[in-house]
Amino acid sequence: VLIRANASDGDGTVVRVEFFVGSQKVGESTVAPYQAVWANPLPGVYTLTAVAHDDAGGASTSSPVQVVL
Repeated sequence: VLIRANASDGDGTVVRVEFFVGSQKVGESTVAPYQAVWANPLPGVYTLTAVAHDDAGGASTSSPVQVVL
């Protein structure tokens, strides 16, 4: 499953976006478009989030998104 996120930083640069299913990290990307492949998920209901990190050491977590497979 391809997971994508849009990320921007108003006063700097996004250096990394991490992708999580629940609390498990399933990938990260350092270049836009920010995306990762979630390999072989089982059927079920999952909560996905993305955490964007900027060049000043800050981080911001996306709103959670529920997906049903």
